Amino acid sequence: MKISFKDLEEEYLTIDTGETEGNVYFDDIKEVVKELPEHKKRVLLLRAAGYTLKEIAKLLGVSISTVHYLVENIKLEIKANLDKKLK
Repeated sequence: MKISFKDLEEEYLTIDTGETEGNVYFDDIKEVVKELPEHKKRVLLLRAAGYTLKEIAKLLGVSISTVHYLVENIKLEIKANLDKKLK
């Protein structure tokens, strides 16, 4: 299974949301995600693309529990960074 993380980034992080007020929050999320460390960004992009934790673990050569930990950690990191940004 060969995955192009560049393709996933382009698909999920370069969506043009236009200039409406409702899209401002989405743009903030995209910016926060782009600032994640590369290994966390890969996990998040794979989840967004529909991969299971087991599939991600196999692709990245790590355990399922490591992927689960990373997903939970990513959620917390995104929330904390968004809270800072939106204040």
